[in-house]
Amino acid sequence: IAGHETTSGALSFALHHLVKDPTALRLVRREVDELWGDTADPEPSYEDVGRLRHTRQVLNEALRLWPTAPGFQRQARRDTVLGGRIPLRAGQGALVVTPMLHRDPVWGDNPELFDPARFAPEAEAGRSPHAYKPFGTGERACIGRQFALHEATMLLGMLVHRYRLIDQDDYRLKLKQTLTIKPEGLTLTPVRRTPADRAADRAALSATIARTEAPSAPAPHAGDARELPSRVRSGTGLLLLHGSNYGTCRDFAAQLADTADSLGCASAIASLDEHAGRLPTDRTVVIVAASYNGQPTDDAAAFLRWLETAEADAVQGVTYAVLGVGDRNWSATYQRVPTLIDERLAALGATRLVDRAAADASGDLPAAVGEFTASLRTALLERHGDPDAVAGPVDPAEADGPAPTVTVTEITGGPLAALAARHGMAEMTVTRTASLTDPAHPRAKRLVRLALPEGTTYRTADHLTVLPANDTALVARAAEAFGARLDTVLSIAPARPGGARGARGAWLTVDRPLTVRELLTHHVDLQDRPTEGQFATLAALDSCPPERAALAALAEDAQARDADHRTLLDLVEDHPALRAALTWPVLLDLLPPLRPRHYSVSSAPVADPRHADLMVSLLDAPARSGRGRRRGTGSGHLHTVRTGDTVLARVQPCREAFRVTAEEHTSTPLIMIAAGTGLAPFRGVVADRRALADGGARLAQALCYFGCDGPDTDYLHAEELRAAERAGAVSMRPAFSASPTGGVRYVQHRIAAEGEEVWALLEAGARIQVCGDGARMAPGVRETLRDLHRRMTPGAGEAASRDWLQALADRGRYVEDVYAG
Repeated sequence: IAGHETTSGALSFALHHLVKDPTALRLVRREVDELWGDTADPEPSYEDVGRLRHTRQVLNEALRLWPTAPGFQRQARRDTVLGGRIPLRAGQGALVVTPMLHRDPVWGDNPELFDPARFAPEAEAGRSPHAYKPFGTGERACIGRQFALHEATMLLGMLVHRYRLIDQDDYRLKLKQTLTIKPEGLTLTPVRRTPADRAADRAALSATIARTEAPSAPAPHAGDARELPSRVRSGTGLLLLHGSNYGTCRDFAAQLADTADSLGCASAIASLDEHAGRLPTDRTVVIVAASYNGQPTDDAAAFLRWLETAEADAVQGVTYAVLGVGDRNWSATYQRVPTLIDERLAALGATRLVDRAAADASGDLPAAVGEFTASLRTALLERHGDPDAVAGPVDPAEADGPAPTVTVTEITGGPLAALAARHGMAEMTVTRTASLTDPAHPRAKRLVRLALPEGTTYRTADHLTVLPANDTALVARAAEAFGARLDTVLSIAPARPGGARGARGAWLTVDRPLTVRELLTHHVDLQDRPTEGQFATLAALDSCPPERAALAALAEDAQARDADHRTLLDLVEDHPALRAALTWPVLLDLLPPLRPRHYSVSSAPVADPRHADLMVSLLDAPARSGRGRRRGTGSGHLHTVRTGDTVLARVQPCREAFRVTAEEHTSTPLIMIAAGTGLAPFRGVVADRRALADGGARLAQALCYFGCDGPDTDYLHAEELRAAERAGAVSMRPAFSASPTGGVRYVQHRIAAEGEEVWALLEAGARIQVCGDGARMAPGVRETLRDLHRRMTPGAGEAASRDWLQALADRGRYVEDVYAG
């Protein structure tokens, strides 16, 4: 359906049914008008399209009645009987006529009726997913499904928002069928809707709703939670456990601990592995966990192994809650580990305090965490509230939000050592930098070599976690916008006795002096976009009525907020009246912490144990706000450091499954697959193999598939790798996207072209390691390998190939270390 013909046919069917169904049309109009208001030509964001739920239901129902690709075939792999009635011999085919499937009795007594409510969430949940197949089925189903539905939903919504569609000929549906089906002779006349039209439509719809809908009970007021006790009983404890590779879940656990502390809880934070086999029953356990390629994080693996094999009474008496953190773009493994923990604890008899929450990094992550925090707070007060702790009158100064969590006093001092201690890092000196790409190449990549502190070691394929620094020009700009002098010295301490551990406290160098320059350079992110709540806070702080109104409108309008790509710094510059209200405590509650960045080490200790190399790709593109260019904070920092500069960093071990031992180098074939700076760990692996070869070892075969633009532009460390190839350490298999040869543009194309050789290595027990782009390259590699399995395995289908690749992953023979970007 992602093609022109099928998408246009689907939209035509949807528009036909809308003009014939005034009720459905009014509901779509209400939805799009609420989203885009009187904006005649909106520019929808990705999030906007996700909010067009009824519009999507209309499109789904049109595709149910008239799937534009109206059939798909299947072939029996062995003699079988379908549904207990229809015999099929091995090799015999079956044609599924999709419009007939979509009129199965599961769709009700009148399947010919156009009814978008069939695709309401509760209706879909009660129906088999196999009853609806407008895109085909299985792994060979339409690969463009997600894009096509997104595109068609957006276009349908924009058409209804912009035009009244007039059916002057009172069209009666007649099908035209070629390769696809479409309405024949459908003609609609579009007439621009005016603001007056939209106002009239809103009034008519409101009147209809008033006549047909029964009065509903008043929604609970947001302030009802204030009727609960203000604190928990003395002695109430809370244990917060995190599963976190890079600190996100640990930070969320710390934020939750701050909330619990404010209620009087005695809270403690630990990793999941620290409590494998021993969950307490005398306090509530809150688990904040993520998945890493569908597997538990490094600090949760032992906990999950214990939980999966625990005895039936292992968690009797435990009360728990789970907050899952993930990214919906990784749909195959989204929320896998948090869901498993939640369901397994419940199955073993633990008591769920609140329902599991799913926070999506591709959605509104702060809002999801905020909703879970509010639910947890209410549940704790309901379960453990002190009846004698009654909330007093609300201070008007606190009505618009929580009190600042820090106080600030100007004193003297220096914070660098405390900053390093906070992140568990050490100072590392830059000893060499060099460009790895042609000067004219638009995507610069750089070698940065760091001297490791005494006593610090690393192993091949480990990561280096680096704390970046904001650009000096950006720091100066921020200080000017905030009305601060860069040399002013500040001392920052928690406003609440006992300290703060969450993202609004622990990330600062508490009780240590630092200058404004140091604070803005090393501690806060100056390029982050404000959240909905921060827009509301800025609006409440702004004393200028026009400025306040503009900020309040952005706080209330999700579509406008999504289209506004300004950073908090941009907003302060655009609203001068804010400056007087932005005291340091307020600013430090608004500015997010500067987060560490993670890079694969691109060297091997066998070559130089005292230094670690990085390959850094520079993010440098026009700013989406329209203000000049935006350089990545982490990559921009490492592209500006010079020899002799200091970088704060620490060694982060990679997963053991990604390591290759010396014994494996001599006994097990290896297939390495990377694109761009994903080559980093494999440069270290090749160095290990080169040292073994130079020492006379007989190596198993190793292939390195590497994707870049061209041999003379961005073939990273080309001479070094070619020398290793001549020495027999590796066979390099580059793919040049800007100058393809023989149909090979990307690494997956070359793997497919050399399928017989790759398959022979797999048959010999080869391991596959993939590093780099997880959004495009890694899925392409997986699909190519599954295709190869089907090609080399007679009779294997999609399911068998999927199981084959999963089995390789389960045995550690297929391992990914990828990132989304």
